[in-house]
Amino acid sequence: MTEYELKCEKNKPRICEVLDVEVNQCFSINKDECNGYIFRIAEDGRRQYRFKDSKRSDDWTNDADESILTEIINRPELIIRKPFWKAEDVTDAKAIRRLWPMATHIVANKIGEKTIIDRGNRCRTYGHLGINAVRSLKPGATASIDEILESEDGE
Repeated sequence: MTEYELKCEKNKPRICEVLDVEVNQCFSINKDECNGYIFRIAEDGRRQYRFKDSKRSDDWTNDADESILTEIINRPELIIRKPFWKAEDVTDAKAIRRLWPMATHIVANKIGEKTIIDRGNRCRTYGHLGINAVRSLKPGATASIDEILESEDGE
């Protein structure tokens, strides 16, 4: 095996780097013929799709339409990436929901410290977390707690 093949074996497929997505991260494509579908790159590097309204996490089909693949490689602005939440992020969100059931969002400041807030009618701050909580939330970003919890269902 070459050094490149060994590196690829340990890391994500090259197509993930090209498309700037993680393995199994869901994304959609901003084209009429792709409406209604969610895509992902599987661990073996194959592009897969399923209907957006599918609730089954095992409902993925390998995609053989190379014209779409060529277009998204050459026009990355067509890719609409969904946040990729890790299992530990979902665990953190569950704990936050248990402690503060009225909280709706997590906000990360510029250095990554998190604040738990309610963006509803109350606009209230519930608490602050360090940089080690919800690690996939990048500094300066905001995430809905419901969105993180929904990702546990396979999206």
